[in-house]
Amino acid sequence: MTTEVAERNTETPVNIIQGSKFARQFTKYWSNASTIERNELQKWYLEKIKEGSESWNEWAQELESFIEANGLHRHNFTIFFINPSSKESDFSNFLFPVPVSFINCSLRSTDIINFDFTTFKSSAVFTNTNFNSIVTFRKATFNKSANFSQCTFTENTDFTSAHFIDVAYFNECKFKGVVLFHNTDFNSDGHFMNAEFCSKSEFTNTTFFALADFLNCTFNNDAQFTDASFLSTANFSNAAFKQVSNFRRARFTTHVPEFNYCEFKQPPYLSQMEIPEIYLTGFDSNTEKYRRLKSLAITSHDHEQELKFFSYEMKSKMADAGHTQTTSIYTPLKLYEWTSNFGKSIGRPVACFLGLWVMSIVLHYAALEPVDSCKGESVYSKEWAVVSYASSHSFPLFLSDRRAKKATDDCLFGVDVPPPAFVNLAGFGQSFFSMIFAFLIGLGIRNRFKIK
Repeated sequence: MTTEVAERNTETPVNIIQGSKFARQFTKYWSNASTIERNELQKWYLEKIKEGSESWNEWAQELESFIEANGLHRHNFTIFFINPSSKESDFSNFLFPVPVSFINCSLRSTDIINFDFTTFKSSAVFTNTNFNSIVTFRKATFNKSANFSQCTFTENTDFTSAHFIDVAYFNECKFKGVVLFHNTDFNSDGHFMNAEFCSKSEFTNTTFFALADFLNCTFNNDAQFTDASFLSTANFSNAAFKQVSNFRRARFTTHVPEFNYCEFKQPPYLSQMEIPEIYLTGFDSNTEKYRRLKSLAITSHDHEQELKFFSYEMKSKMADAGHTQTTSIYTPLKLYEWTSNFGKSIGRPVACFLGLWVMSIVLHYAALEPVDSCKGESVYSKEWAVVSYASSHSFPLFLSDRRAKKATDDCLFGVDVPPPAFVNLAGFGQSFFSMIFAFLIGLGIRNRFKIK
């Protein structure tokens, strides 16, 4: 299309529509139409719906071609509905190439309100609509924004395998029946802020590619998020879960979910829930989010998740200390991680314990020379004396016999000669750290086998 035609079409869209087969529907904007004109237009729409999806789609495709051929804006062709009757409640397989509005409608059907396989190529607005019958949007596609804010769904609602390519709004909705979002894709933000789910709600296998906003939601019955995927921010802050809440195998891949100030009447199921190890998001700490998840795992008696979230919390706290250069916090936490993986490892503290013992033997052997009482016919060799002395600081019961201890000391330092100060200091350090490693070994065993 030439620039001249495009400019002309932008300036005078009504002139282009006049004389076309779409003049009856779109010559006047809805806001400028009289009540009589609106009623006449509604009558035409409803009669067209009764003819079925094939007839409607043929007209819709012609309309789309007309708009594209003349370089017009789709919003100039918005289709408005005013309370279709129960006879006009089957929109399955329909194509809406232009914006469609059901604002303030009250939809009802003797069977179901059916939007299965419907394609909305432009925005779909259902704000403040009452769905008074079972409603289904199975495999419906919303190419542009979908707004269901303040809607009331009095019966069961089914969005199974629906595809929201643009932002979707369900803010302040009230779902009185069972609501299903099985295998539903939200390619952009999904907003459910202040929504109320009176019956069972299922988001099984649903994927949120952008923001999943459940701020201040109320789940009065079971809430299922099994196998759901959250690829961006997930916010459940201030939500109330009054029955079962199931997040088994839910995957949060890029952001730590927010459950701040949530109310759980029953402990949530968190088994195999995956969350990322992201300790700083910009300058924002995730420590509190990990701590909240840990507390939820504790209430759920999910010890495995508790340990995982605790380690994430400690690493996040360590990252906070590193960011603020707080060495007094960072260094102990780093040592805690190295020596025991925050209480999850048994092998690490065992290796540290044995490594300290062997190092003590090597250093004592290199630093000490046996005196005359440890030479010749003595039953004690230097090697045995050093091993015995080092072991006494790692294994307190090893030289519990006073005579054996005295014989060892006499061999290394001389008869009734006290050990040098550096030897006493090294022995104290070995005993102190051996006790810490022994504690970490016990902690690892306790955490591994959940010993209380």
